[in-house]
Amino acid sequence: MKRTACVLGIVWFSVGCGSGERYDVPETRTAVGRVIDGQVDETDKAAIGLAINIFNAYFMGHCSGTLIAPNLVLTARHCVALTSGGGPQGSVICGQTNFSNTGTGSIFRITTETVRPEQDGPEFYKGTGTVVVPKESTDICGNDVALIMLEGAGIPASVTKPIIPRIDSRPEPGEKYAAVGYGLTDPSDQSSSGTRMRRDGLEVNCVGTDCAGYSLATEWIGGEGTCPGDSGGPALDDKGRVMGVLSRGPQPCGNATYGDVSQWKDMIIAAALDAAAQGGYEPPFWATTGSSWPPPAEPDGGAEVDAGTNPAGQACSATAPCTGGYLCYSASGGDSGLCVAPCDPAAPACGAGSSCDANLKACVPQSNPATNADSGDSGGCAASGPAKPVPWVFGALALGWLAARRRRRG
Repeated sequence: MKRTACVLGIVWFSVGCGSGERYDVPETRTAVGRVIDGQVDETDKAAIGLAINIFNAYFMGHCSGTLIAPNLVLTARHCVALTSGGGPQGSVICGQTNFSNTGTGSIFRITTETVRPEQDGPEFYKGTGTVVVPKESTDICGNDVALIMLEGAGIPASVTKPIIPRIDSRPEPGEKYAAVGYGLTDPSDQSSSGTRMRRDGLEVNCVGTDCAGYSLATEWIGGEGTCPGDSGGPALDDKGRVMGVLSRGPQPCGNATYGDVSQWKDMIIAAALDAAAQGGYEPPFWATTGSSWPPPAEPDGGAEVDAGTNPAGQACSATAPCTGGYLCYSASGGDSGLCVAPCDPAAPACGAGSSCDANLKACVPQSNPATNADSGDSGGCAASGPAKPVPWVFGALALGWLAARRRRRG
């Protein structure tokens, strides 16, 4: 396997990527700004700041991450573990640089503040002893993801709601995404990190092994603009779901390599179920359904409704449409039919007895039963009700640390 030298994202010690061959993704431009050309982000509070507290006072390292459940944070593995076998100037060599000791979860602190506090205090939520990392390999490349469990029930919904992880579909080349993080806003100024920034309109360049010589099957490469201090956090798709965990990139602040969230589906779901049990709350829908698409809202907010009005499987028509995101489906193409749930053909999650119709994007009964009001016309149709479910939209991007190892060497 060809070895590729890279650099991990760290506040003081950058992590980027380079190789013996010229990297074929465009070089970083010299323009400098926030997240490089981003904006201060006071909204995406689930794009958290991550700090490492060894001495119970001041921090010795910083990262970013994504809150994906009230007490569960998704970040980069190099944010929670030391490494060995690196190249010159902190570079990473795929197939040679490996993770070593993983820090105990209790040393990690999480904040939702726009400006990350520099000293431990009430603005931070504490980690527990639980840190989950891939068991398949210790190679940095392809395995740079981790999950940190927080104390108790974690961060209240009144502070922020978690970001949905995109566990059921891979990014596509050309797909747009947003990057959020607390990293450097000026690659020439090592003191410019610590404020949550967001940059929209970035684009997926390539996915998996199509990124020749630079990315592994569990990774993808995106646009430029993320800097040291941004590692570990997400790329957000147009639905606000986290589809990538920032791992590394060429200096200065060049095209970034992300861990593909969908490739760690089983690990993420298992951690979420454990976190829910520890926190005493119901698991998030994606951990029980395996789908990143929220289920339709309960009609009328879950209140009891008259038979035949709006619940799934009940009658509907053009004048009495379904609510809560359900669709009015008619097997015969008539003006009336049954309320059915919407679905994503790329990641169908329909209940027993129904399947996802790719054209209608609805969970259609497999037997295609008609209601008494069906007209007998040929064909089928689906009409949306007045309210469709809107996925949560939050942001996150992270930053990495190798401070302990580097300080010992310094």
